[in-house]
Amino acid sequence: MVQNMELVSIIMPAHFAEKHIWSSVESVMKQSHTNWELFIIDDCSKDNTLSVIRNLASQDERIKVVSLEKNVGPAMARNAGLKKARGRYIAFLDSDDYWLPNKLQRSLEAMKNNSADFIYTSYRRVDSENNKLGRFIHVPKSMTYSKLLGNTAITTSTVVYDSSVIGKVYMQDVYYDDFACWLEILKRGGKAYGLNEDLTRYRLTGIDSVSGNKINSAKKVWWQLRHHEKLGLISAIRAFMSYSIRGYLKHRKL
Repeated sequence: MVQNMELVSIIMPAHFAEKHIWSSVESVMKQSHTNWELFIIDDCSKDNTLSVIRNLASQDERIKVVSLEKNVGPAMARNAGLKKARGRYIAFLDSDDYWLPNKLQRSLEAMKNNSADFIYTSYRRVDSENNKLGRFIHVPKSMTYSKLLGNTAITTSTVVYDSSVIGKVYMQDVYYDDFACWLEILKRGGKAYGLNEDLTRYRLTGIDSVSGNKINSAKKVWWQLRHHEKLGLISAIRAFMSYSIRGYLKHRKL
């Protein structure tokens, strides 16, 4: 058990999420670590997402609803939640993913036991009906800025970081806002630890997701390496090739 039950602020952007968000939030409510607050940011959904999350919030005072008046995208939606977060620890959970019951507890224990202030975990993919797809996705035990430039190891819904050490790290308005955020944390000197335990379910919902169009995604990664991270041509080519190969190997079996 985690002896020091520190508050965890969980950030969940939601856009047209009515189909799966109930199970995502329910997985938070079932966590063995109970000292948390969940900010669900409705990014101007036109379906019943807002109604669903307001219903959920009425059942648990730890759930906070933030309703945006216009669609701003996942990066700025996450930032709207981050601005309100009060917890020492910041965690992320996308509205179509979900956690196993001891995800937060094991993450905080691993951070403490390994003197880490940034943790990411392994996970499994599932489809819309919660059927497992493919392999258990392992993660490297450690990660540095230079390693992450050419790596796809860190998945958003597995991340927890210690804001008392790193500070709040806001998302930037780029295509892969989460990738840029993890790089920024590592640039700030955050010590990252990869926990190889089956704690998260990452849902594949089809080709309309951000990662669905592989060619477009590749172009955006290249732009981020060259223009956002400001890598030289040779360094960018090396990082891009490594990123592409690792991404292929990770997704070769669904």
